[in-house]
Amino acid sequence: MKNLENKLKISQFIWLALTGSMVFYGTMPILIPDLAKIKGDFLPKNILFGIACTLAVFSFLIRKVVLNEDRIASLLKKSKASKDSIENSTFASVLISYLISWTLNESIAIFGLVNYIITMDLNNSLSLVTIGIIMQILSFPKAHVIKETTKRIQAKIAKT
Repeated sequence: MKNLENKLKISQFIWLALTGSMVFYGTMPILIPDLAKIKGDFLPKNILFGIACTLAVFSFLIRKVVLNEDRIASLLKKSKASKDSIENSTFASVLISYLISWTLNESIAIFGLVNYIITMDLNNSLSLVTIGIIMQILSFPKAHVIKETTKRIQAKIAKT
């Protein structure tokens, strides 16, 4: 259990680093107002918002798809791995589902920065960065959720 708590701290550190970079994307347009000298509507603002909303939905759904407990249990059972290896693989599967979600959230914030560089519209840019940060906060790796998920997967492996 101590090993799982250490792994959880690593995942929370990764989450914090990605969230910090999103805050950086939001402050760049404020701190450096001349970030882009070209002002124009090369890319309609609605397209970036549409992409951001799609990524936000995918961010929630991807964890459910990647973290299909039955599929993971089946694969690990077929591999005939040791108990320690199964525990590590189970945690890795959970972490990968979170990492994919976090990268989608990061993409939303990056779109905010790109939007500012292209259009010089601070309000829309900060809106996209804010959406990314909110999605990131909603996908914080909670210890009890990760522990319950790994236990469920391990129980399914033991059943089969």
